[in-house]
Amino acid sequence: MQKKYLNYDGPLFSFFKLVYKILLLNFLWLFFSLALVSIGASTTALFYLSFKLVNKESIASIPQAFYQSFKLNFKKASLIWLILLTAFYLIYVNLININLIPVELAKYIYFLQLVVFFELLLISIYIFPLLARHHVDLFNAFKASFVMANRHFLTTIKCLSFFPLIYLVLSWNSFFVLFTAVFYALWVAYILKGLFIQYRT
Repeated sequence: MQKKYLNYDGPLFSFFKLVYKILLLNFLWLFFSLALVSIGASTTALFYLSFKLVNKESIASIPQAFYQSFKLNFKKASLIWLILLTAFYLIYVNLININLIPVELAKYIYFLQLVVFFELLLISIYIFPLLARHHVDLFNAFKASFVMANRHFLTTIKCLSFFPLIYLVLSWNSFFVLFTAVFYALWVAYILKGLFIQYRT
């Protein structure tokens, strides 16, 4: 029994290999996100490796695979990231200045901004995983993300359920904040892997 657990392919070593991969992915994501503008490409690469992990696909070299995905998707993913960031910022500016609008009009504008914010949030859940798994242009990346997020709303809710869960984990031990991005990517990849197969062309 002891030999079984200490075997290289046993559950103990498999667990430590998984922990090592998570730590390595976390480091790579943080390092490649340092430029801030590169967060989109770094997140796409993170999802690329996360899908491989949840699908139990072989990975010859995690750093090499991460860099290749980062480099391949850099322009498109960075542009998507900047578009989303700008859109969220504009909504924020609109909301904090809502009092400058007449009250009767303000309540409609406020509701509209919340709807747009929510839809952007849903798009942001799907768009980087989509880019990691499919060759898609900028317009269709946003379009497909919007369609999938709303058509498969239960799946979207499952993805969003990560946030209250991670909140509970961080309330217990804030150390895990360092691994939030990796845990989120693995969570979403696990949920979306079956859905993306349906949209494979």
